[in-house]
Amino acid sequence: MVMRIGGMSSGLDIDAMVSDLMKAERMPLDKLKQKQQSMTWKSDAYREINTKLASFRDLANSMRFSANWKTTKVTTSDPNVVTVSSSDSAAVQTRSILVQQLAKGAVLTSTNPVSSNSLVAGSALSSSTTITSGANDQFNVTLNGSTKTITLTASGSPYTEVQLKNEVQKQLDAAFGAGQITASLDASNQLELKPNGTAGNLPQLIVDRTGSNTGLSNLGFSAKQSFKINVDVPLNQAGNPLATPISAPSGAKFTVNGVEISYQATDTLQSIMQRVNSSTAGVNMSYDSITDKVTFTSKATGVASKVELADVTGNFISAMGLTTLSAAGQDAKVTFDGSATPTYYSSNSFTNNGVTYTLLNTSASAVTVASTKDTDAIFNKIKDFVANYNNTLTLVNKKLTEVKYRDFLPLTDEQKDAMSESDIKNWEEKAKSGLLQRDDILKSASTNFRQMINAKINTSSTFDSLFKIGITTTSFSGNASTYNSVTANTIVLDENKLKAAIAQDPDGVISLFSRQSGLTNPTINDDGIAQSMYKEATSLIDRLVDRAGGTTTANDDITTTVGLQIHNLDLDIEDMESRLLKKEDYYYHRFTLMEQAIQKGQAQLSWLSSLR
Repeated sequence: MVMRIGGMSSGLDIDAMVSDLMKAERMPLDKLKQKQQSMTWKSDAYREINTKLASFRDLANSMRFSANWKTTKVTTSDPNVVTVSSSDSAAVQTRSILVQQLAKGAVLTSTNPVSSNSLVAGSALSSSTTITSGANDQFNVTLNGSTKTITLTASGSPYTEVQLKNEVQKQLDAAFGAGQITASLDASNQLELKPNGTAGNLPQLIVDRTGSNTGLSNLGFSAKQSFKINVDVPLNQAGNPLATPISAPSGAKFTVNGVEISYQATDTLQSIMQRVNSSTAGVNMSYDSITDKVTFTSKATGVASKVELADVTGNFISAMGLTTLSAAGQDAKVTFDGSATPTYYSSNSFTNNGVTYTLLNTSASAVTVASTKDTDAIFNKIKDFVANYNNTLTLVNKKLTEVKYRDFLPLTDEQKDAMSESDIKNWEEKAKSGLLQRDDILKSASTNFRQMINAKINTSSTFDSLFKIGITTTSFSGNASTYNSVTANTIVLDENKLKAAIAQDPDGVISLFSRQSGLTNPTINDDGIAQSMYKEATSLIDRLVDRAGGTTTANDDITTTVGLQIHNLDLDIEDMESRLLKKEDYYYHRFTLMEQAIQKGQAQLSWLSSLR
């Protein structure tokens, strides 16, 4: 780096002079950067076209296979009995179906309740109990899943057994409402809590301590003691009210469909249910806290499904109130079209002749199921095709015919600094215009797609051309004033004509798009419109990727044509910047020599003056 000395001797603004000199020197660099910016914009323009073509290709791909056209729809006269859906292979038909019985899985449920339905304190109340605020005045009560904290009134004098029972009742009523829970004393003065409701369907009731407060134990209850079995508490824990005490000797187990399930007395009912449900027995086990019964249900339906239970060691099955130990499932029974012979299915959902039936209920009369051509789906698919095609070709034509403003080059940083944001935006819109004007790839796209739109396809259907189903290219009247080059190759849809064609021959309309000749080198007339356009779009995308890369490719990727040009410009810019730096150092060096010469001359003049 050259040492830069200001114009202290000459009085000149050397920095400004060098800056002005370098402006002229940097003009070739600015042209390189402008060219690089134009190439980057051109790459972006190619990628915009590529993205639009990729979307159109995806649509054409879905249309070039007849299996992708949903050609049928199916309805049911009573969706409360049976619902239906159709596949593309469903035939046009009308059938009746009488649902005589539904498929069911095998089910075994407790004959007797699991719990003893008792929530009694383990010890009698004291004849004089003092309640102290914050010490022994609180406990939690959960009724049917809702938990409340019960706070007893601190007493100035001790409570008797009856007074304490009445205080508990008072606070329960305040928390849950009167008549929801009854507090009573048995013959031994042990406090008992009981939920109220319909016998056999009483809600669960659980008591628990509140933090370190001893209010619960003061009443004689244990933590998590419950009216019915608590699925989250060990089976052998005090206060878990099993009607039949659990017996779980070492190695205790039971079988479900021959699969052994091991358990211990310290297991919870929840953990045992999870063990059954995750086993290979093919059975789900559940507990209903309202009916207080467990249920084993086969995961599959039909007569082949089963539930077989047995205690091996211990008494888990009998403790769960099960007396019937074997059950089988049931097949669905239906009659089609008034046949005297019913048909059986292992599931309530089955497919027949391309129609999927889902049985919901039995019925006394037959349900009518009608399968018809889904002309709306065909119409909408073609309408989407027309819209996507026009969007794609409009962009292609726009890029092909954009005006090239040759006087509007990309702005340099210095030029941008002197302009407003709106001026920069307007300038760059013109600078970007016309970058793909008359581009060879886009010209071939416009020409080839137009030829395909007008092609006559070698199909046996009457509808062998798009114009026969209402799809034509935009017309040109010959009047240049009304000619629009952007929409010149787009297509126009006559919706009424298309609907009429679909109604007359839906398969023929589909074939016009999806026909595949299977020929090695098919002509434009051999394959369907969608097949040909898919191939053309794929070829165009490949060419665009070769030229400018895909949407995720770096702009200066040297494997692409435009990317290599941008990369080479990068190298030229680096080289030019290096040379400009040397040039700037050269100018400063020359001015430094000048300053030194002036300084030396001034020193000599000063010496001569001193000799007088």
